[in-house]
Amino acid sequence: KTFSIGGIALGPTNLRATAQIRIRAYTDQGKTNLVDDSGLLTLPSNAVDSLTLAWEDAGFWEGVTQEFDDIGRGIGKGATFIYIPKFRFVAGYIEVEIFDKGNPDGYFDIGRFFASRTWRPPKNYEEGSNSLDFEAVTDEEMGRSGTLFHNARAIRRIFKFAFSYLPDTEFREIYQIAVRSGIHNQVVVVPNPGDPSTFLREAFIGTLGQMPSLRRMSTPNIATEFVAKESL
Repeated sequence: KTFSIGGIALGPTNLRATAQIRIRAYTDQGKTNLVDDSGLLTLPSNAVDSLTLAWEDAGFWEGVTQEFDDIGRGIGKGATFIYIPKFRFVAGYIEVEIFDKGNPDGYFDIGRFFASRTWRPPKNYEEGSNSLDFEAVTDEEMGRSGTLFHNARAIRRIFKFAFSYLPDTEFREIYQIAVRSGIHNQVVVVPNPGDPSTFLREAFIGTLGQMPSLRRMSTPNIATEFVAKESL
């Protein structure tokens, strides 16, 4: 599946690896006209072969992993649910059901809720023109002796991607992303929608660190590139 910008996202959350959610969209407040139903969704990449886990791992006996905590990047614990609808729809109300009975925290903590239309270009980004980069926002200060001191902070993900040839029909889509998002409104970036096991490490909620350019190539093709920066 090709790259995706947009969709529905919740996170980071304090949900456990066994949690499930269901997202339904309606046109009316009375919830009589259903236009989309995600079905039950599990946290991406939570099911693993138990033999790949250490026996003391909290998820060893259930065959699940807690790797989504992502503590190493300094953003606290929790995975982000990302749902990419199969088709576009217009809805006035979105209902989210969360199933995590017995959560030890006693409550659900959701950092962000995001919903937008989705752009799925007919061709994927270039193999040689994409990269997942990391930006450490740690403060660094040098003492008079030359010793470096660090105030450890989070690590931000940055995804860069480019398209050399897209049909001219995609011009309007890219134009709308640029003028509606700017560099301040958030987007959901999913580099590999066809493989949910990559979501925890590659997909994120962020902003455009660089506005896309639009260049006309040999008719009827266009070219563009993006830079997306994770919102911490």
